[in-house]
Amino acid sequence: MNFYETMYIVHPILELGRLHDLILETEKIIKDKGGEVLYTKVIGKKRMAYPIMKQKFGTYILVQYKSNGLKNNEFSLDMEHNPNILRQMIISINESEVKEQTEDVKDQISGLTRPSKTDDKNTESSKDEAEVKSTELSSEDKLSEEDKSSDDKSSEEVVSETVEAKEE
Repeated sequence: MNFYETMYIVHPILELGRLHDLILETEKIIKDKGGEVLYTKVIGKKRMAYPIMKQKFGTYILVQYKSNGLKNNEFSLDMEHNPNILRQMIISINESEVKEQTEDVKDQISGLTRPSKTDDKNTESSKDEAEVKSTELSSEDKLSEEDKSSDDKSSEEVVSETVEAKEE
C-alpha cells in the first residue's frame, strides 16, 4: 500500500453542516475506491492567489490516506465532477509524512479545536522569547532616548552660544 495526500479547495460559501457532509462524502469515495483515510485537516478559508470559478476565497482541506493507487484517477475524476470542489491535487507521500488525527473534523470546522500539548509548549516558548525581546527593546529604547536627550542638550548649548556670539 502507498500513502497519498490530497489537498482540495472547497467553494467558500459552504459552511458547517454542508462542509462536513462534503468532507464525509470525499472520505467515503476514498473508502469505496479501496483506500483508508488516515488524517483529515480543515485548514480553513483563505484568499487564493488567483480567482478560480470567479471565487477569490476557498476553504482548504487536506486528506492523507493509504491506497494501492490504482483508483486514484477515478477519485480525481469524481472530485472534478463535484461543483463544490474548486481545485484538487493528489500527491504521493512517504509513510513518515503521515500525521496523526487528534481532532474531530466537526470540531475543526466549528473552530472548537484546542492547540495540542506540543503547540502549548511552542506558544509558551514563543511568549518567553517575546518577553525577552520586549525587554531588550525597552532597554535599547531607553538608551536611544538618553542619546537623544544628550544630543538635544548639546544642540541647545550650540544654539545659545551662537545667539550669544551674534549679540556681541
